[in-house]
Parts: sequence; structure tokens; C-alpha cells
Amino acid sequence: MLAASLLLGAVGAAETRKTYIVHMQNTEATGVLRRSLIAASLDAVSIDAADVLYTYQNTLNGYAASITEEQANALRNQPGVLSVRPDQVYQLQTSRTPAFLGLENSALLGRDAYGVVSPENYLGERDGPNGTSAESNLVVGVFDGGIWPESASFSDEGMPPVPAHWKGVCETGDKFAASNCNRKIIGARIFYKGYVAGATQENGGTFNWTGVTQSPRDDDGHGTHCASTAAGASVPNASLFGQAAGTARGMAPGARIAVYKTCWGDTGCWDSDVLAAMDQAIEDGVDVMSLSFGPSEPKFSPDEGLAVGAYAAMRKGIFVVSAAGNAGPATGTTVGLAPWVLSVAASTLDRDFPAYLTLGNGKTYTGYTLYTNGSVADEKPLTDGEVFPLIHGADASTGNSTNGALCLDGSLDPARVTGKVVLCVRGQNRKVEKGSAVKAAGGRGMILVNPPANGDNLVPDAYPLPAMHLDKEDGPEVEAYAKAGGGTAALDFPGTRVGVAAPIMAAFSSRGPNIKVPQLHKPDITGPGVSILAAWIGSHGPSVLADDVRKIDFNIISGTSMSTPHLAGIGLFLKARRPDWSPAVMRSAIMTTAYTTTKGTQSPLLDYSNSQPASPFHYGSGHVDPVAALNPGLVYDMAPDDYIGFLCAVNSTSAFMTGMTRSNATCDEKTTYSPYDLNYPSISVLYSNPGPGDGAYTVKIKRTVTNIGGASSYKAAVSLNDPSLVKVSVEPETLEFSAANEKKTYEITVTMNSPPSADATSWGRLVWSDGTHISEVFQTAGSGAYAVETDAKDVLCNAAPKHTYKYSLVVTDPTTNPALTGLSMGERTGSRVLQWASLDAIDMLLHDRHIEGTSYTTPSWSLMLTIDAAASRGSLPLVTYESACKEQKGSTTNDDGTMGTSNPVQSEKVFSGFAWAAGPGDAAEAPRSGGSNHDRAGTGDNDKNAAGSLRASWGVMSIAVIATTVLVSVM
Repeated sequence: MLAASLLLGAVGAAETRKTYIVHMQNTEATGVLRRSLIAASLDAVSIDAADVLYTYQNTLNGYAASITEEQANALRNQPGVLSVRPDQVYQLQTSRTPAFLGLENSALLGRDAYGVVSPENYLGERDGPNGTSAESNLVVGVFDGGIWPESASFSDEGMPPVPAHWKGVCETGDKFAASNCNRKIIGARIFYKGYVAGATQENGGTFNWTGVTQSPRDDDGHGTHCASTAAGASVPNASLFGQAAGTARGMAPGARIAVYKTCWGDTGCWDSDVLAAMDQAIEDGVDVMSLSFGPSEPKFSPDEGLAVGAYAAMRKGIFVVSAAGNAGPATGTTVGLAPWVLSVAASTLDRDFPAYLTLGNGKTYTGYTLYTNGSVADEKPLTDGEVFPLIHGADASTGNSTNGALCLDGSLDPARVTGKVVLCVRGQNRKVEKGSAVKAAGGRGMILVNPPANGDNLVPDAYPLPAMHLDKEDGPEVEAYAKAGGGTAALDFPGTRVGVAAPIMAAFSSRGPNIKVPQLHKPDITGPGVSILAAWIGSHGPSVLADDVRKIDFNIISGTSMSTPHLAGIGLFLKARRPDWSPAVMRSAIMTTAYTTTKGTQSPLLDYSNSQPASPFHYGSGHVDPVAALNPGLVYDMAPDDYIGFLCAVNSTSAFMTGMTRSNATCDEKTTYSPYDLNYPSISVLYSNPGPGDGAYTVKIKRTVTNIGGASSYKAAVSLNDPSLVKVSVEPETLEFSAANEKKTYEITVTMNSPPSADATSWGRLVWSDGTHISEVFQTAGSGAYAVETDAKDVLCNAAPKHTYKYSLVVTDPTTNPALTGLSMGERTGSRVLQWASLDAIDMLLHDRHIEGTSYTTPSWSLMLTIDAAASRGSLPLVTYESACKEQKGSTTNDDGTMGTSNPVQSEKVFSGFAWAAGPGDAAEAPRSGGSNHDRAGTGDNDKNAAGSLRASWGVMSIAVIATTVLVSVM
């Protein structure tokens, strides 16, 4: 009845209502009194109880309601109300993996896939019955798109009864009965009210559930894949048409799974639903939360429900893991910035899926694919060496050569395509959709080439016909051959190849630095996230195309969505064997035992986007080593209240503090807080003199370690990639421990020399070793490493293209005043302050509205901020754009088959953008909108433009100038 009332309320005011999350002051009141306080706030502004979607009690004190803007404004003026903000949408961001991670059983004789011997004392704990039995007492909460319970990965064979502490339930619904839960899937709930309200508010009328299952059943495979990766049972002989064959299992196969369906089709995951699910999961008793989604741009504020809910979970001892995002290789794109959340990047396994191309001129090329010869029932298998005519899509079009080159649906002429291999250019539609277009036109195969903007970002797909994907190095040569006409092509698909160099950072994986709080390094860790085999749904084929009738039990997909449940499962693995560890100790153990080399070698871990050595901006502390994490030696522990000082350093206002912590925590006005004081297992240092010639800058940082071994003597060793830029010293250089649980404090002094250029970076490692244990810390130091933000969407879509203004911005010390101060135009004519409104604001806020004698009260203008070569110290290049644009409601579809951001901004023409240390006129092409964290984030065509080094995406456009950045990670 409540759901029906909600629906009617939303429909009745579809054009004027939106979902708002109301955050009230913390109160000690519980039960009836707390509910009465909420009821009083509703009555005060005439909100019907039927319009309340959720009330929250564990994550925050407040509720979500479908109300008018007038009611929202009235609530903001009510006493006891902290904030009222619109709902937002988060976007969704294995057979070989256990062996690669060293988690496989004794069949490997104690060695991982590279023959690396794990610490002998811990192999028994890894494989022994005590560890696997303890896993059965632990529950991972998977917040995603549901589950396909019939998968063999969710068999409960041999599992003991459900733990007595578990309070969750199995909700029934469309195509989901109580019998679909068992001793493996012990909880299944759905949270859809924010989703339904958003849809009805947007479109009006009655919500239509057609194509969407109103139950915990998974509709698109993403949730099933993630759940089985974290805690799926062992399934022998798993594969995708023979690819990646082996035994598929989760990281903690003995653990239980609780499903919280919060993500719905192409729309994403509504914040109000996510908060309600986290609120309930805390009550149910989960031990680990796996969230393979995040905001479309970096955030760290009470407006991010994921961070607020995770803080509440952390205080209850729950280990929270979230995706770092798929907006790479652009700089400063990492999300999941809260220090109480483990932010996970993505990297490769030691296997790939090659495809070979031989052209008529005798040249051969290697690409990638998940197509298996003979796997498509209506597609004739290729014979060895079979040769076909080759044609470029532009030359095979029905009239529009641009559409033909992109192989859009219906763009290819069957008379020109039948019986040929077609070359298609990546962009605008999904990669598998291009294959479908070629197949529909009678093509026998497809060669997909990357334009320069996509670089070497290759993620194989299960195409509906013989097809392969080439990178930007080989693509242009093959494309030129196809354009010349008269060429031929032969395709060969040899199958899975193992033993390739790994890990390599995925090009799509979001990069640091943390543009919101640069003194906190993010991402934290990397794990397997490329071409991961895991359970799939029975209702869709591997491409999830409507006409893909192939039935599969397992699928191979990529993204930080995939690396996240790996780390969540590893959290279960550790918790089962170290039950007394706090979430902070678990994070520390994972980060300080990570490695930064190609496995089995001393060669540095590489970046797939450019084949160069990766840095902590890519991988955080490194690649996870779960067995080593059992025995870290030293750990960086924190109690929940230890985060309070960090929050005070970030924003000491009572609204921020209460909004983040759901408590009455306050900041002492007489205390100087520093983000460096957080006892975090990595260090990021900000150089506050952002310009050459300003001399050295020194920061002193203290860290406290806890010895979890016996009596030991640890010695410090520092290594830097460029000692000419940064010097690091440690005092004392030796730590003596006489017993377990003893604590010692040391001080790091980081001295950064004047940077030779605005993009100079350096990083390093601080290693504590007693000869047996190695505990490492990564350290970063940066110059001017903070975010300068504008709501570019508002500028672009509300700008009248007739006016362009140019300013130079002079920035004060960002550690004390992160706002841009000192706005000048030509010669300075008095002090001016320019600040931008929040992302949720419709207009821009000029604190000094009078510029050149004109008062601007609405964003009816466009703005350009520039810098020239002779600009003063602290000036930063920032460009917004002068053009018309249009807003398309709804959501985009990425070329990996998943959703983009809601309400994407599509540009009507190409805009200029950013580049590192941009000079006059320097610009990088900016992309259109996008942001799924599944497979990789994209633009309207899921193709992130990689020109320049700075992030170029709609929503917030940011500059993070990092000069002389030193990374020292504690491992």
C-alpha cells in the first residue's frame, strides 16, 4: 500500500515534483520520538506521508520524499534541518583470478601462477578448514542490479545453517520466490522507490515495469557477475564458449551473499535507494559492503550518500569497498574519495584473448576479441586461412559516409557489404552494436579500430560475428589499406592465451590525484578488473543485445565494477582468518603488502594506455596480494573517531561535520587541524608554492604503526623515482618492538624543491622491514594539487554564445583557502571573488556580481578563463566554452553495453578544452557526456577523449596542477 500511495503521489505532480533527501540534525531520540520529529517536519510544510519514500536511521537521520521545489525550500528554513538536496544517480562502474592472486589450493604446491612462493606459515590458514569454515559466518552485501539465483555459482551444497546473527530476509516478487534463497544467498531485497519516483517525475504518468523485473532477480548480469566474483561457489569447467576455461570461484567461496538491488536498467542507482539499502544492510548484519558504482565525478561531501552511508557502516565495523571509476586515462578522475572506503582501480590478469589479422599485402596484426569460431548458431564458422574482401564502412554506407564509418545501425548497404569484412571506427554506439550492424548487412566479419582519442584502450567483446579490435597503433595502417580499396582480410581466433605479462593498469581505470582532498591519496589499491569470467544471467546473451540469443552460464566483462568485488571478497578472506581486525587494519594490511611490479619480475607495473611505467596515481599502493596481507607485520590502525580531525581539516562547519558523521561532532576553534594527521597507510603531500623559483617547501607528517607480530626491529628505507625533486627523511630510522600490539610513532619529513614545470611529478616508497615482513607506504607530494571546479554543464547549456570574457585567476594558498580569490580583468580593479555554485545548482553564483559595470544574476553568458606564458604565480589555465548546446533527457548507452550518466549533455559542435600547463591557445578536444563504471566510462559514444592530461568531461571540469608530486606509500 505504501508503494501504491507513493506512485500515485509522484504521478499526481509529475512535472513539479522531484525526490529530495532531507538530512536532519542528529538527535538521541529513537523509535516513536524520532518518527514523530520527522512527521512534524512533514506537517510543517504540508508534505503528505504518502510522498515519503524512505526514512533513514543508520546511515543518517532523515528521509527521502517526492516533493515540490517550494516544499524543499520551505524545509530548508525549518529548524533542525541540515540540508535538503535533490536525489542523484550513481553509475555502475573468475577462473584465472584465484591462481593469479595466490588463493588457489594445494594443487599449486603453495605457489601462485608465477611460481611465487607464499609465506609457508600462512598457506595452512589460506587453505585450511578453519579459514573456510569462518567464511561461512560472514556476509557480503552486494549493492547492484540483483542476482540470478539459478547459477551454479550460488549453490549452497555443503554449507552450514545460516549464521544466527543474520537479521536479513529474502523478499519475493516477480520471477523470484522464497526458494530462490538458500544457504548461499541468505538475503535479497529491492530498493526502487527513488528509481520509480525519478522516472514518473521525469516522464509523468504511471510507471511501467515492462522490461524491468520488480524483484531481486538480475536483468542485465552485472549484479550476478559481481556477487559471484566476491563469494561465488566453486564451479568446474566454467568458460565463455571455451574461453577462459577453468574452475570459477569467488574470492571467499565459503561466505554468504546478501543482495541489495539498488540499480535499475539504464538509469543507474539512485542515491535515495542506495542510502536506504545501506541503512538496511547495517541493520541486517553484513560484514563487508561491495559497491561497484560511484558518482559521475569526484565528490567528498554530505551530498554523496555513498560516503555518508559508508561512514555509518565503518562505525559498525563493516568493511566498505567501492569502485574508483572508469574515467581513465584522464587525470584526477578517481571517485570513492572517503578515507573510510577502499577505492579500487582495475588492472589485467595474466591472460588475454588474441585475434590475428592477415591483410592481402601480407602484413599481420594482433588484436583482441571474445568471439569464438562456431559459437554463433546462425554464423558459418570460418575455415583456416579463409580470405574475404575488405571494405571500409564509409565506402559501404547507404549514403552517409560518417555513419557508415562508425557502422551505426542501418548505415551499411547490404549490396556493398554482403560476404565482406567491414572496417568500422570506434565511437558513438556500442562495439557489439557495430558488429550487429555489419551482420545485418550481410557482412562476414568486422575489424574495429581505435581512433587516437581511445589510445590503446582495448577491451574484448563477445561479438555476434567474427570480429576483432585493433589499437591506435595498428588501426590507422589497416584503415588506410581498407580505404585504398581492393584489399582482402583473413581472421584467425586461436583462443585464450595465458602467461602474458601482468598486471597492467587498465586504460579505463580512473586516475588520481584526489582532486577534492589532495592530501589523501586515491585510489587505494588495484585488483583484477579486465576480462573477468564470472556468473551470468540466463535471460541474455553475452552482448546483452536484444537479438543475441546465445545462452551462457558465465560471461567475461571488464571494469572497476569487476575489481571491486575482488577486493570485497578478499576483505571476507581476511576477516575470516583475522576476525579481530578493524576495517582500518584490513585496509592497511591490503595496501601495505601490495606490489608494484609485473608479477614474477622486477619490472615496473605498466599503464596500458601508453605502455609506460604506471605510478601511484594509477594503482594507489599497488596490486593486491591477499596472502601477504595476512601477515603485514605493521599496520596503521584507526578508531572511528580518528576521522573527526581529518573532517575538521577539510571543512569544520557544523553542517559538514553532522552531515558526514550523523553525530554532534564539532571542531575546536582553537585547534589547528591538518589532513596530514590522519593515520592513513599512504601519504600525499601538497607543495603550496605552485610556481618555479619559489624555493623548497617542507612538510612534516607523523604516522603510528601497530606491531601485530612478535618482538622485531624494523628499519626504514626510502626510494624515490626522482630524488632531484623531493627529499624524504624518516625519524627514527629504526623501530624496536618487544611485543605484539605495541605502537610506535615515526615522523616523515618531505622537502620539495621548486618544480621545474607545472606537470613535474615524483613518487616513492617508504619501506619498513624486519627481514621477514615488509611494510610499504607510498608518498605523493604535489604543487597546487587541488581542484578548480566549474559546473561546465550549466555554463555550456545556459550560455548565450555572443559574449566571451577573459580573466586571469590568482590563487592563494589552497591549503587555507581553496576558493579562487583575486579575480582580475586586464589591470586589477579591486578585489573580486569568483566562486561556483554546487553541481546541483541551476545557475552560477558570482559573489561579486558586478563585472565591468554589468550585473549578472542569471547565467546568460559564456565565460573563458585563460592564462598566458607570463602569468603570475598561482594562475591556472581553465577554459569553458562558447557554443550552443542541448540537453537530452534520459541516459546514454556506452559502447560496452552499459549505461552512461542520466541527463547527458550533448554538444552541437566540438569544444576546446584543457591540457597540462596549457599555453596561449593550447586546447584539447572535449568529449560529450558519459560515465558508466562498467567496462569503462565513456562519453555519449563511450569514448573518453584522452587528449591532454587533464580531465575533460561534462559535469564538473577540474584542473589539478601537480608539480613535484612525491608519492610515498606505506606497504
